[in-house]
Amino acid sequence: MLLNRAQSRVSKAQTIERIIFYLVLLFLPTQLGRHFWPEFSHVLGVRVDYLSPTLYLSDILVVFLLLFSFGRKVYKKSLNFKFQFRFNRIQISNFKFAQWLFLFFTLFLVIGILRAKNPMAGWYGLLRFFEFFFFGLYVVKQKISFAKIALVFSFGVVFESFLALAQYFQKGSMGGLFYFFGERAFTSQTPGIANASINGELMLRPYGTFPHPNVLGGYLIIAMVMVMSNVKCQMSNVKRALLFSALVVGTGALILTMSRIAILLWLAVVLFTSLKKLQENFKKRFNFCCFFFLSAEGKAVWHKSCGRAGC
Repeated sequence: MLLNRAQSRVSKAQTIERIIFYLVLLFLPTQLGRHFWPEFSHVLGVRVDYLSPTLYLSDILVVFLLLFSFGRKVYKKSLNFKFQFRFNRIQISNFKFAQWLFLFFTLFLVIGILRAKNPMAGWYGLLRFFEFFFFGLYVVKQKISFAKIALVFSFGVVFESFLALAQYFQKGSMGGLFYFFGERAFTSQTPGIANASINGELMLRPYGTFPHPNVLGGYLIIAMVMVMSNVKCQMSNVKRALLFSALVVGTGALILTMSRIAILLWLAVVLFTSLKKLQENFKKRFNFCCFFFLSAEGKAVWHKSCGRAGC
């Protein structure tokens, strides 16, 4: 009885942990956070964004995720459960070597920070590195449904794409509620804003909630590759409609970012996927034609043999 209760608690904790993980993915494109402005974040008395320590909503979710994961594992150990981490497509044959490698890499970073002109900014960067490293390690060690990940990414693609389209036609930021998702206030006339010249006319490249259109393009292509790789025939109409909508509006938003590398990569992905699909269809039709031809030929041979034998 006690064992069943313990297992139920572990299962509930794992469910909460998985929900937090999907929330992290959902809020990845947003920049909802709190900026802090210590002395080291100023250059000649001017605030510099990339030197400012920022606590994002995604950071809080990642910390909660790691705490839940660590607590669940400690609880399972206390109950003498045997559990084993399994690497998905990544196998480290000698984990001790990997530990030493990570230790030397961290030591190398620490030495670089101590010799830097702005060591406090370096320590903040190292903290962010550890956050992303342990989050990546968590993802590698978990059995995660890529279909659900694609579904979560499709929501992000649709949101960012519609916001990018609105910014393009508005020729500036939308403001209002989108400010809390990390959208910056700008217009096509803002100094330093990313514009493109089309037929002699300056056109605003949409930002979404990202710091630059190229970053938006990078997010869109990564998310859309995940979505495209999980579009299957055997799924509900609602899911299929959502995934296809994400691909359509995402492609439109990607073109508007005018990020050449991202657009070329997306064209290459679409071309490769289309050729692979055509090859599969060709193989199926070719096999069917061969089967039909051999069946007809076999039937003709059988009739001839029967005619000669007087069947």
